[in-house]
Amino acid sequence: HSFDIQTAKNGSTVRHLTYKDREAAVKVFVRSFSGIGAPPEGFTEWLTSALKGDLPLFEAIEGPDSEERESVFQFMGEWCFLHAYYFGFAIGVSDPDDDSKLLGVAFGFPPRRSFFLFEAFATMMRLRTIPPWEKKKGEKWANVKIKMDISNKL
Repeated sequence: HSFDIQTAKNGSTVRHLTYKDREAAVKVFVRSFSGIGAPPEGFTEWLTSALKGDLPLFEAIEGPDSEERESVFQFMGEWCFLHAYYFGFAIGVSDPDDDSKLLGVAFGFPPRRSFFLFEAFATMMRLRTIPPWEKKKGEKWANVKIKMDISNKL
């Protein structure tokens, strides 16, 4: 992984993330996608909408579902970071006043790259846990599992 650090006019830096950045990168992922305290991102909102109860889609979430949702996004963030870190790329934008604080992250893969099942298995082994929707019981979690299974086929 080779990536030159780029500095923006405001002093923030764009850099290749290291394994030490994992926790901070996952926090940014959870904050950006979960909808806890801010409107959620559309596709991930569909995946986890069964955890929202009666709340309308794309509205900030507070209350009892927040902890459940956070566990889903924590797992998804860990998965995405590790998968990209080992098999693609993970980059982050650092705060201009504190390089250790991440403002944003991007995980991706080179174009025209095939996904291999072994990568999913290797990433799962590095996580050392199973998704919360596989562990927890109840109708809300069953709905999330159905949607996750559908998204894995896309």
